[in-house]
Amino acid sequence: MNWSWVANGDLVAERRDHARRLVGSRLSAVSYVLLDYGQPDRPDGSNGPRLIVEATELASPAWRCETFDWADHAVEFATATGRVFTCSWDAPGCHEGIWLREAPARWAVYAVHANVAVWDVSHAGRWDSLIGSK
Repeated sequence: MNWSWVANGDLVAERRDHARRLVGSRLSAVSYVLLDYGQPDRPDGSNGPRLIVEATELASPAWRCETFDWADHAVEFATATGRVFTCSWDAPGCHEGIWLREAPARWAVYAVHANVAVWDVSHAGRWDSLIGSK
């Protein structure tokens, strides 16, 4: 997708509309989508996103740095009303930038069969005070 770059005013308005839909929403969940560093070659041969639930991985998250968190693919925001927004960036090319869109990360950022790690960070320290807030 190339959603960060726009060529005219109509596209600017369309991109802003997606951001405005999130403003004032109550967050219910936040997820980070990362390359699956924990299991680059999956022993069971499976493909697709892997929700991180193992205690050993959760105890030492790949995305945690001392002063910030990082997600190398996307950050997904779910609202209390069920709407889902994704913040990511365009693939390298002529135009690159960060975008926000009302769309789930799956399909918008990564293919259904992509080996990515999906971390629910809703209660992971930096987001817990924002969940349930406007």
